[in-house]
Amino acid sequence: MTITFLRRQPKKIFYKKPFKRKVYNNDKILKIKAASVQYGYYGLKALQAGRLKFRQVEAVRKIFLFFFREDSDLLIRLQFNSPVTSKSVGVRMGRGKGKLSHWVANVKPGQIVFELSKKIYLYKLPAVLKIIRERISIPLKLVKKQVW
Repeated sequence: MTITFLRRQPKKIFYKKPFKRKVYNNDKILKIKAASVQYGYYGLKALQAGRLKFRQVEAVRKIFLFFFREDSDLLIRLQFNSPVTSKSVGVRMGRGKGKLSHWVANVKPGQIVFELSKKIYLYKLPAVLKIIRERISIPLKLVKKQVW
């Protein structure tokens, strides 16, 4: 299984600790670039806006690797470009912002998050999607590539 994966964090950032962005969760699907399956046959589309941690995406990658070992290629269409800071446990309030904890990817509703680039066995997909929904904090939907 070949996995195309983006970086865990960007090479260079302008501000080390930027402000937290708002997550706008509109019911309507926004017009975004990553709204359709481009490189594969199947994709997982986000139904709500949210933030995905690198650990969550890594868990999904391992699930795909376990179920579709040599059958398919996985493409992850996320960029982890938002740093999240946190203070250590037991620290009192004040004294500035905390240290950089981890990186997250901001996901918009309607964005394709994962793509499978080869045809796979469809009887395996319901079990795989059930496991993936337990690991990820936003709801996902399976979509197929539209062939005109």
